[in-house]
Amino acid sequence: MKRLHTLCLFLLSLCAFGQTPVTFNVNMMSIGPSDSLHVVGNFQDPNYDNIPENLDYQNWTPSATSGLMFDPDMDFNYSVTLFLLPGRYEFKFLNGNDWPTAEVVP
Repeated sequence: MKRLHTLCLFLLSLCAFGQTPVTFNVNMMSIGPSDSLHVVGNFQDPNYDNIPENLDYQNWTPSATSGLMFDPDMDFNYSVTLFLLPGRYEFKFLNGNDWPTAEVVP
């Protein structure tokens, strides 16, 4: 029984160490301060195979608290760090909790 517990802990640690901290930054100087700036993306299932790779996150959910960005020093540079498995991700910044506030990329 002790070996089974050790094996389970080992496998869980492999999953945890596979995640990499990824910091998203955005400068809001031209827009001004925001109360609810978010980064949203395909963070839970980056390859869209319906198998969640990052269980702590939701795909494309504007009001998810995991993507809420902060500006502690009030310099209009907002950031958030997410712990993600290596992969290719799509994302957008939202200045609010809904899609009409999404950034427009030319």
